[in-house]
Amino acid sequence: MSAGSSAGSCGINSNGDVTVTGGTVTATGGTATGAVADSDGVYSFSGGVSISGGEVTATGGSEAFDVFTSVTVSPENGKVIEVKAGDAEAGAAETSGSPFTEETNITDLVAGAKYIQSKTSGCPRTGARIQHLRRRRGTDGHCGKPRLRLDGCGRRGDDLGRR
Repeated sequence: MSAGSSAGSCGINSNGDVTVTGGTVTATGGTATGAVADSDGVYSFSGGVSISGGEVTATGGSEAFDVFTSVTVSPENGKVIEVKAGDAEAGAAETSGSPFTEETNITDLVAGAKYIQSKTSGCPRTGARIQHLRRRRGTDGHCGKPRLRLDGCGRRGDDLGRR
């Protein structure tokens, strides 16, 4: 019996934790050949991946993230992290629970995905409440000017296509 050959290719290869706090990170695993071929965007032999800011894109022929412990997102106060995962960028869809507003272990949500993208933004897409247009009645019984309420991000209700 032969042990065979192995080859690996990683965009980021770490013996510990990989932490992203901001900026733009793109990690792409290349072509790997052999009996045991592994192509990962991010490979962590003894740690995990923690994302608290910025934009991360990881692509691998085997997996986007191959970690020993976990993948977590931890948005800073007032921010959210949106996560998409899939076999490729074209077919990537938002993971369950995205966008994330608090520290969340997403290991199971991204397991096996060959493409993962996370983006941090200052404003949640979901959960923002829009209050409807209201007219105040004047003392003469006529409606005054419409008052337009803003959501928590400063967007006007009609900017979001809601009334």
